[in-house]
Amino acid sequence: MPAIPPRLGVEWPNDAFSEVPALPTIWVLHSYAACSQHAPNEHLPSPIAREGLAFLAGLNWELCAADPAMLTHARSGRGM
Repeated sequence: MPAIPPRLGVEWPNDAFSEVPALPTIWVLHSYAACSQHAPNEHLPSPIAREGLAFLAGLNWELCAADPAMLTHARSGRGM
């Protein structure tokens, strides 16, 4: 069953990845309550940015280690 990301009143660019090349996608949202997202004073502290990047790099590593075909399909542009 496909995962359905919640709609929060904004459009996500997910279709560019999930529909056009038919690649599997996952949403990993990371931030914190006081970031003032999309406000004039929007900010993201460096430690939170580093934590998010480390998590996403590890997630990609684990997914490709678990199923090397994901990496092959992503490089070929064929999707899964």
